[in-house]
Amino acid sequence: MRLFVAIDLPDEAKEELNRLTLELRRASCAGSFVPQENAHLTLVFIGETQRVNEAKAALQQVAASFRVHPGAPPDESFEINLLGIGSFKQRKGHTWWVGISEDAGLAYLKILQSEVATALANAGFELEKRFYKPHITLARSVKTTRLVHLEPAPLSVKVQEFILYRSHAEQGKQVYTPLAVFPFC
Repeated sequence: MRLFVAIDLPDEAKEELNRLTLELRRASCAGSFVPQENAHLTLVFIGETQRVNEAKAALQQVAASFRVHPGAPPDESFEINLLGIGSFKQRKGHTWWVGISEDAGLAYLKILQSEVATALANAGFELEKRFYKPHITLARSVKTTRLVHLEPAPLSVKVQEFILYRSHAEQGKQVYTPLAVFPFC
C-alpha cells in the first residue's frame, strides 16, 4: 500500500483551491491537475508498505502527546493561513502550489510534521530526507500557454487532527482513502 500522512482541508479551502486549479488549467496546454476532493497538506510521505498497523501505532503516539509538546499550541487546535502561489520547474513542466503564511500556525505545523516524521522513523519507516516546505499542490507537469497570475483568496484552516491515507489508482484516477484519523487528544 502507498501511504502518506496529511491534513485534510475544509470544503471552503478545497473550493478556492479548485478555482485556482481551473484558472491554471485554462492557461495550460498540459499538466496533471489535482482534483478538488484530493486537495490536502502533506506532513509525511511514507511510500509503499504493508505495515499499516505499525504506522497507526506510531501516529497515535504523536496525537496523544502533541498537545503537551513544549512548542505545541495551547489549545486543541491551531490555524494555518494559506498565502501565495508558487511554482518550481521540473523536467516535464512546472509544479504549482499554494504556500502557508509564516506565522505561529506554520511553527506549530512544522513541530507536528517533525513529530510525525520522528515517530515513523523510530518505528522503522524509511522516509525521504528532504527539508519540509509545507504547501498544497495544485498541479504537476504543467506547461502554460500564457503568463499566469493567480491570486488566492485569504483562507485560514483550523488544524485539529491529521490523517493516515492510502493512495491508489482507480479507473485511471488517484484516490486518497483515509485509513485512520488522529485528533489531538
